[in-house]
Formats: sequence, C-alpha cells, structure tokens
Amino acid sequence: MARARVRLQALRMCFFVRYRLTPAVRDDIVAAVGDVPTHTEGNAMNYSDWMETFKPMQNHLDDHAGFDGHLFETFGEEIVHVRTALDIDAGKVWTLIDVDGSLYVSAGYSHVNRVGYFITEIPTTDPDLCVLVDGRAFFTLPAHWVSALLYGDESGLSDEESTEIAGWLESHPELGECVSCNDDPEFCTDHDAGGLACDCLVFEFEILEG
Repeated sequence: MARARVRLQALRMCFFVRYRLTPAVRDDIVAAVGDVPTHTEGNAMNYSDWMETFKPMQNHLDDHAGFDGHLFETFGEEIVHVRTALDIDAGKVWTLIDVDGSLYVSAGYSHVNRVGYFITEIPTTDPDLCVLVDGRAFFTLPAHWVSALLYGDESGLSDEESTEIAGWLESHPELGECVSCNDDPEFCTDHDAGGLACDCLVFEFEILEG
C-alpha cells in the first residue's frame, strides 16, 4: 500500500501566496523522507508560479491523469516515459512527494514517498528547488465510489452506500470537486472512508478557499 497511502487528510489547507522551505519544515521532511531538496535562500515560489515558469507537460498516456492531466504514474509505460525524459534532460523531471499530509514538487527523480512525476517543458537550473503544492487534497477511498465522486452518478450504488458517501463529503466541507483518481485499485484494510476493507483508489479533490 505504499502508493495508495497518499493519505493527504486536509493537506494543511495550503493557500500561501509565497512559500519558502524553513529549517523546521525541512527537518520534518527529512525525518519522513530521508532527504529532500530545499529552496535556495531568498528564492520563493508557489505552485502556480512553478506551473507558469516550468510548464508541466500533459500526460499523453492517460486521459485521466491527476493534476489536470500533468501527473505521470510510478509504474508501467508511464514510468518508462519518465525515465526516458530523465536520460534526455534531468532538469525537466520532478517528483511529487507526500510528507505527512502535504505535497511538494521537488526537482529531480526520487523514489521515497513519491506520488508521481512531472515532466516540464522548461528545465530547472536549481536542483534544490522544492515547492509546496496548494489547493489539492488526496484521499484513499473505496473504488466503487468512483462514479459518484467523479461523475455524480449513484445509479449503481445502494441507498446505504449513497448515504455513506454523502456523510463523508459532509464531513469534509473544505473539499471542492473531485477532479481525478488513479486507475489501479489496491486492496486496503485501512482507508480514509473508515469502513470495511475493500479495493480502493486514490481520489484527487480541489480545496475550497475561504
């Protein structure tokens, strides 16, 4: 369950206008990941700045890829594509990492706590760049919720299941639209819906401001 334990409960509500990795935050990341790049002193960048500056490419291998179609998976033909890009220009490959409920886009290719990868049009010249992702939350939830969460279609669910989904959504008023999920279900004995063990997917939600 290494991949499915994305478990970004509440994602720390990251709506910072500017962000620089502080020593205290870095210590938390190093404790969880082992080692992560830091910002160069004085360099501040948020996720929107990163998108505009480096221009992540669309994942042409998956029409339902996360992060508005930009995220590449950690397995199969997608990871082969990422490694090929790494060989061509390592500065264009970035790792999305999960650190205790917060997501970071880190320059370079990493294995530990990885959620996925980005390939950008513009390479970075700063191997220590690490940017906090704002406005996204990920939850590991029952796979049979997918039609209801992504398309609002509850036709295949029982009344009990529909009630369960509605109750879970009501308990997370900070969440906006469910925008994507992975397509590789894994059996989970512990997931974010808190119910019985079942096949689960990792769902991506927007976080509402305010």
